[in-house]
This record gives sequence, C-alpha cells and structure tokens, in this order.
Amino acid sequence: MTESTPRPNVLLVQRVYEAFAQRDNQAMLDRFADDVELEQSPQVPWGGRYRGHDQALQFFAALTSRVSSHVVFDRYIDAGDDVVVLGRSHGTIIATGRAFDVPIAHFWRMQDGRVTQIRFCIDIPTIVPALG
Repeated sequence: MTESTPRPNVLLVQRVYEAFAQRDNQAMLDRFADDVELEQSPQVPWGGRYRGHDQALQFFAALTSRVSSHVVFDRYIDAGDDVVVLGRSHGTIIATGRAFDVPIAHFWRMQDGRVTQIRFCIDIPTIVPALG
C-alpha cells in the first residue's frame, strides 16, 4: 500500500462524511455499529452523548437545525482501529446569523468494519461568540 492509498478505516470515515454531506442517513447508519456512540461537548446546543442509530440521527438533526456549515479536512491520522481527523468548520449559527471559523478534531473508533464511537471536538472558545 502506498502512502497516498487510504487504509480501510480512513475510507470508512470518508464514506460517512460523504453520506452526511449528501444527507444520506441510511448510508451513514449502514456504517455504524448498532450501539454506536457519538459525543460532542454539551457547551454547544447540539452537544451531548448519543447512543444507537436513533440517537445518532437525533444528533445530526440537532446539528443541522442549528448550524449551516462546511468542514474542510486537513489531515486523517490512521491509528489502526482509530482515526483522527483534523480540520476546520466554517459556517453560520442559524439562530444568530453569526459566522464562525473554528478548528475541529474528530476521533473515530472502528471495530469489524463499522464505526463504534465518534467524538466531535470543536474549539469552544472560538465558537461561543457566534452562539450569542
């Protein structure tokens, strides 16, 4: 495998991002373990801990109802069953109309070819002013 060839878990993460961008919930869920866990800081309105397919959909609905954004991924770090994604999220908080541009880090864990955990980290001090 060459340095430029993504490994299976990185490809899995990329497919989930693509499905999210296309709002293809079923394609996302097909890649998630039944008891998938998603977490984001409770300091943002869509944050919290979500478990299972139904709650994963609740997380994404809460996010997209509050934020209009685009994420630019700078780097994928392949650590075997874990993948770390670094980048920036640019967008607008729907309730305030305020723009934001914040660094992000997403921590993914996989097992048997499915996503078991995702921890979405956003730079809280940078996004708080946009939240109002």
